[in-house]
Amino acid sequence: MVPPANSSPAAPTERRTKAIISFCQELQKQLPSISNQLDIRNLTNELENQICAIKTYSLRNPDSHRHHKLDTVGTNLWNLCTQLMRQGQGEFPPKAKSKLLVLARTFAFFVLALAQRSDANTLGDLVRLAKLAVKSGKSCIEAERFELALLLLQKAADYNGAMQKLPEGLPEEELQECKRLEAEYLMLRMVLSWKEDRLDVTDHMYSKVEKLERIMGIPLMEAFADTLFEIGKTLAARNDFSLAVKWLDRAYDTINSQGLDQLSREAVELRMAISQALVHAHLNAGTDHSFQKAENLVAYMESEIGDKLAVLLLRLELLLKSPAEVFDSAGFAAVLRRLIRNADVSETTFKIILHHVRILDSKSPTLACEIIDYFFGTRVLPSHRKEWIEKVVVFRAQIATSRRDTAESIQSLAMILDAIEENNNQPLGAEAALSLQTLVWKKIESSLAQKQLDIAEAWCRTALNPVLRNTGPLNIAKLERQVHETINWEMD
Repeated sequence: MVPPANSSPAAPTERRTKAIISFCQELQKQLPSISNQLDIRNLTNELENQICAIKTYSLRNPDSHRHHKLDTVGTNLWNLCTQLMRQGQGEFPPKAKSKLLVLARTFAFFVLALAQRSDANTLGDLVRLAKLAVKSGKSCIEAERFELALLLLQKAADYNGAMQKLPEGLPEEELQECKRLEAEYLMLRMVLSWKEDRLDVTDHMYSKVEKLERIMGIPLMEAFADTLFEIGKTLAARNDFSLAVKWLDRAYDTINSQGLDQLSREAVELRMAISQALVHAHLNAGTDHSFQKAENLVAYMESEIGDKLAVLLLRLELLLKSPAEVFDSAGFAAVLRRLIRNADVSETTFKIILHHVRILDSKSPTLACEIIDYFFGTRVLPSHRKEWIEKVVVFRAQIATSRRDTAESIQSLAMILDAIEENNNQPLGAEAALSLQTLVWKKIESSLAQKQLDIAEAWCRTALNPVLRNTGPLNIAKLERQVHETINWEMD
């Protein structure tokens, strides 16, 4: 093992250099197969000690500008850690071994940095080390090793500064590469300060990154927008909507700084997610000004992509949260019609539509009946999905039986049942049929109690529709008796 660090920066002796090489080689043997939690914990502690020591070292009088043995073992360890980290991607929460690999790769970086003589670095050396420092710093942020991340990002900044001070100067292409690296490590500094809940620093770092936006390149710009989006989402989750709007606005401006045709598929999806989050943040801010901002953004999205599900749902949310004194039931119903007409009906969209029809029912039962009938006739019945048909018809019966009784409302429910019989040629399942008949029975009893015999008879005939025959012969016989009794009472 490597001897402990001296109290001040020291030049490694040959013995210490050999020990570092030996430790790298030992790590390469252990890391692929280590799985015991105690072994992982012990090796993690050892790595923390080694990193604490090696970060203070520098080479004494090396023979060349690079210590080749250190560079070789450092490179091999870095590559192994990267390979093993890729194999473990997607694990959440990250396992102890994932965090161990982050530390091992950080140690590999410090070995590579040690191998390079600081006063003889070429541009290629500096670019390589800066990129590795940034990658390692990003991994440390994800593993919540913030102190190490800050150290690594400072190293990246030092390398970048050294590039720009090279005596021979930099060609334009290399200068742009330096600026992109600078933007990347500043972005990570921004993420780090956000993770540490130091939003004043985050704001400061944002202003620095923003100045470099034009030279970022599209992949880095997309990553920047994603970072701003995550910050905005976090603030919205804390109900800090004014700050959420500020950061989501920044994300929106960043993702829109490039033409839509230049964005990757993932970035196009990110753009939509940012727009949705920004609308929600504006609406939750609760001011007339923020509502107008949300309205303008949704109108722009409609003009750009038309009647997409996500946009129509935002339009429905706008109507629900409108500061107007009277709810726009007709407008809400019109948007629901557009949604029903254009959406691909899946299990998810089916539930979404029913949810919004329920909302409409609480505002305008008449319009809710019209919309559910439209949904049933145009999308549900043609699908021949038995479970959808049954859910909608029971829901339709709930709406009909909760309203004031009219011949028209009873007839419209009867027409739905007739349509099932004609188009589906199958009765409703016993559970759905019984649920519907139970609702109707309550209306029959209520109508009889109020001496509304014609209404009671109409409800009885509705409950005797052939599509409800799975309720069983006893229920059917009971209804038939009730019809005869009601007719006799009407004749008396």
